[in-house]
Amino acid sequence: MEFKNILLNDEETKALGTAIQMGLLAEKELSYGEASLIKRADLIEKINKGYAAREKLVMSNSKLVSSLLKPYLNKGLGYDDLFQAGMLGLTIAANKYDPASDNKFTTYAAFWIKEEIFKALNENKAVTIPKNALTELRKFNKALASLREKLNSEPSINEIIEFTKLSKDKVLAYLNYSYS
Repeated sequence: MEFKNILLNDEETKALGTAIQMGLLAEKELSYGEASLIKRADLIEKINKGYAAREKLVMSNSKLVSSLLKPYLNKGLGYDDLFQAGMLGLTIAANKYDPASDNKFTTYAAFWIKEEIFKALNENKAVTIPKNALTELRKFNKALASLREKLNSEPSINEIIEFTKLSKDKVLAYLNYSYS
């Protein structure tokens, strides 16, 4: 089924939200395992309707994800990764949305979409070292390897300071980067 770019009005959105909530409640009830066969069939039908409603609601609002992720492009993740994170947020919003509230789904979903995008960006954070500092770190590591070879053992901090002619603070910082 293709739901992309279908604009839903508030009534349709609330009806889909209600079907999703009914499906989630039916899932819980079914997990208790005490339902009769007829009741189980009814619960399974509600669950399936809930899945279909969630799919329709999510796919119909996928354009919202595209529009909300644009400011976060070139911040460490590509479009596809940001879109995937946003779609996860949209799915979370569809599951948590209360159709009885006065909030529009898109307003509610925007929070969850951004939340998941931020989470994805933060998980992808890497400490970037400036090029000149990286060059100095490489020189330090070469000098340290040379000193180790010369001594045939692990040098002390004082031996490293003497050999590299660097301050104690720099040597400790470079050692910290070298071992992390």
